[in-house]
Amino acid sequence: MSNSRPSARQRIAAVALTGAVLLAACSDDKSASPTSSAAPTSAPASETTADARPATFTFGYVRPGAGILSQLATAQEAAIGLAVDDINAAGGVNGGPVRLISVDESPGGDTAAAVTDLLGQGANMVLGPVSSNGAKAALTALSTGKSVACSASATSPELTALDKQHVLYRTAMPDAFTVDLVANAISADAEAAKLPEGQQYTVSIVARDDDYGRSVGNGLTSALVARGMAVEVVPYSARQVIFTAEAAKVAAAKPGTTVLVSYGEGVRLVDTLVSAGVAATSIIGLDGMFDPNLAQRASNTDPARLDGLRVLGSTGSRAFLDRLAAVPGLTQLVYGAQAYDCTIIGALAAQAAGSADATGFGPQLTKVTDGGKSCSTVADCLSNLAAGDDIDYEGVSGGVRFDANGDPAEARLTTATFNDGTMSEVSTADLNLDDLRQQEALAAAIFTTRLQQVLAALGYYSGPIDGQWSDEMTAAVLALQIDLGVPQTGVYDEATDTALRAKHGDVTGALTESVVGLQQLLTELGFYNGPIDGVYSQAVVDAVKALQASLGVPQTGIVDAATLRAAYEQGIIDGTPTSTTPTVPPTVPPTVPPTTVAPPTTVLPPPDPGAPTVLEALQADPRFSKFVEALTAAGYTDDTSVTGPITVFAPTNDAIDAADDPAALTDALAFHVVNAGITLSFLGTLTEVPTIYGKPLTVTKDGNVVQVNGINTIAPETRASNGIIIPIDGVLIPAR
Repeated sequence: MSNSRPSARQRIAAVALTGAVLLAACSDDKSASPTSSAAPTSAPASETTADARPATFTFGYVRPGAGILSQLATAQEAAIGLAVDDINAAGGVNGGPVRLISVDESPGGDTAAAVTDLLGQGANMVLGPVSSNGAKAALTALSTGKSVACSASATSPELTALDKQHVLYRTAMPDAFTVDLVANAISADAEAAKLPEGQQYTVSIVARDDDYGRSVGNGLTSALVARGMAVEVVPYSARQVIFTAEAAKVAAAKPGTTVLVSYGEGVRLVDTLVSAGVAATSIIGLDGMFDPNLAQRASNTDPARLDGLRVLGSTGSRAFLDRLAAVPGLTQLVYGAQAYDCTIIGALAAQAAGSADATGFGPQLTKVTDGGKSCSTVADCLSNLAAGDDIDYEGVSGGVRFDANGDPAEARLTTATFNDGTMSEVSTADLNLDDLRQQEALAAAIFTTRLQQVLAALGYYSGPIDGQWSDEMTAAVLALQIDLGVPQTGVYDEATDTALRAKHGDVTGALTESVVGLQQLLTELGFYNGPIDGVYSQAVVDAVKALQASLGVPQTGIVDAATLRAAYEQGIIDGTPTSTTPTVPPTVPPTVPPTTVAPPTTVLPPPDPGAPTVLEALQADPRFSKFVEALTAAGYTDDTSVTGPITVFAPTNDAIDAADDPAALTDALAFHVVNAGITLSFLGTLTEVPTIYGKPLTVTKDGNVVQVNGINTIAPETRASNGIIIPIDGVLIPAR
């Protein structure tokens, strides 16, 4: 091995390959569900108006079809109704009242068709879609229809690039910022713990096993690991009812901080965690738990048992949350404030433009949120517009402002805690997201890049090496976890890291090398004097920004192409090799032939993307028509057509007819679904299998017939693109 190290020019180029990336807000979709699907009992807004004047502006709301997403939309729909009422109480828009119409997506989630339908019915502006995937699907329909939409919950970073016609506006804070802010709060916990030198601070992340949970779990895990913490991810099904096993696992780990990435089911989850011995003072809940009535809902007899629990969220002002919580039947508040602001901004833009045509009022959506006279109610804002003033609407979700892409440029983050069972705000901060975008989680971006290279070398990943977490990355991590025999979370967690290093230690050393190389380079240039430890700390970010400031390039905190080019042009990096420091480790992991990784033998083989989904396969088999009816009625279309891999124990029509209480199937559907793809032959080797209900099924054999809870399975199974169907001759009912 040569005693000379690579030149600084060579090393900054190598570091740039991995560092010149921004962290994607890992979520494609924050849109998966809270458990309660009950819509408000009072209509959010009438689709007709009692005002005698003809309506001058029509909002069209894309209501998710029956399924997981519909449960997320209840607070949004209620908030839109409040906004429509407020607009009309203030005199309406352009001399007449506004009205609201809505169209349900089909069970398969055809968002584009729903948007086209709304526009055909005269909608001037679309509210929604709820999910990021739905927003992507709606872009063409919006562009073709020459309209615009405002979504309160589509947070995918992909939308910025995909929306080339600038037809989509968003009011929800992207996941990347949530991850960074939560990571900062946990870092403060770790510092306050004052652990002995060399002892890692431990964190448990209890997260929904869906796009939202995986995205925040991935981002937060990589950010915390990069800060030197030990992280365990405990996933659970979005349909889960019982959390005893998850709570026991967290309690046994004794983490310093436990983060709950949950929605409405967080009420039961947090109660179970505290009952298992996890201190409420060590728990942090995110937006989905920002509910003033959380303590009473979790434990009506002793709400004070949640004292010390912290919640962090960009959920809106306390006054608005109280107003929204008063809507009868509403059991969650997430994204309500953002939906209210979307509606108000649309009305103000139409009034400012004097037009209900999107080509006229569309450009005003940005203008009414920045640079004018501040106003915080629709009545005041309309009054200012009538007086000829430009306005700056300050929304209930914070200082609302759109950037040139229609993405949120400001957000309000509130931290609250519970005392004597009552939620009290601790602090509120208005965040300039333009500034945060230049500082967000470079450590996670570098970590993701290195992980992509390792997974590619091992044969699990064939996508781009770009630092962006994607569905393909989640699938690669799941495949890796299957082969390593660790829990299949889809998140690169501590258990996966430990098992991977034990099996392929020569490859995984590359995960920290890029940060080490960056630290050494910055030290040589005189911008950094911290430890060379492979941890991307704030000191490293500050050093990179100082380098960029000296070069006269944007201070992003990232060694990007502009920094590299300026360094060459100014001669700061001269490429002269020396031998005064150790050789920087290679930045590309050694190639390991894919054949060194044995394919999984105990679970479902890689799915065929062209095969039918579980739902489609069930619909195509006449034996399961009654089971399909139950799935559709209960809103399980997302579970069986979108999520996966899953195993569904499907009772035949004869089995349902023979059940003592066939109607009980509706309440027990979660007891028929397993959050993994399991073959019938492998099922026969088990003694029990967990269900998304939260209770396991007991597995036995009667001769060659595999039984679950004493009910016979029927061979053969049916394989689908997102899982497997195992027919059964009875209905599975969990013991009460």
